[in-house]
Amino acid sequence: MSTQKRRMSLKKEEQEKLLKVYESALTELKNNTEKLIKTLSQMAEKERFKQIVDIGNASIQFYASDLKNIMVSNYLTWVDSKASIAKQVEASLAGDKAVQEAQALQNNFKNKIEEMYQRMPDPINVDDTAPNIDPEKMEQLKQEIMNYVNKLQDAEKKHKAKIDKYAEENQLFIGIQGHVSATFTAACEGFAARATQVKGLADELLEILKQGAQAMSDQNSSMEQKGTNSAKNLEQFPKPRFQ
Repeated sequence: MSTQKRRMSLKKEEQEKLLKVYESALTELKNNTEKLIKTLSQMAEKERFKQIVDIGNASIQFYASDLKNIMVSNYLTWVDSKASIAKQVEASLAGDKAVQEAQALQNNFKNKIEEMYQRMPDPINVDDTAPNIDPEKMEQLKQEIMNYVNKLQDAEKKHKAKIDKYAEENQLFIGIQGHVSATFTAACEGFAARATQVKGLADELLEILKQGAQAMSDQNSSMEQKGTNSAKNLEQFPKPRFQ
């Protein structure tokens, strides 16, 4: 990045570009997250396994409530920091009118968060009384979540590079860098925790199935032993004589 002093611009086209960069990041986050939730819902409906249903609903809850709260909190922290657009404009002594314009622009960032959450995925509601228990499905589920996390990490790098490029021409873009990165990081951490939960569930299922197989093997061995003992006991009796 250039070390020359950057200019600062609040021209209409620059405001539109700032908002578009932020909206693009939120759209990519929203599309990837809703795609993952759809996958979780489809798997829950197919497997009808309570733990998968619970993980799917916990993911929906995290996205619809927890992540939104984190994003709003990050936004409020950002607008109160020196890195905010309004604080940068104020520090440049551009005047009250410019500061008010910057604050109005920042309000539009908050509106983009609200727009992102206008429509939420429905909770998963399936009959789990006759589940299909397959540890391999747990591994598949974990991999789906980790693929999502990797996609978001790549997306964060992509948007960072884009913002850095714009910041070379307009330093106001520097202010949204941390806010965008914090949003992606929160989503990655939240869903990585779901992946850890799935891995624990898969390990638990494998152990249960292993114990079940061992119990069945022990039962079969016991029945075979009883059959052998019965045969030996019969040998002790004299064989009947037929005339």
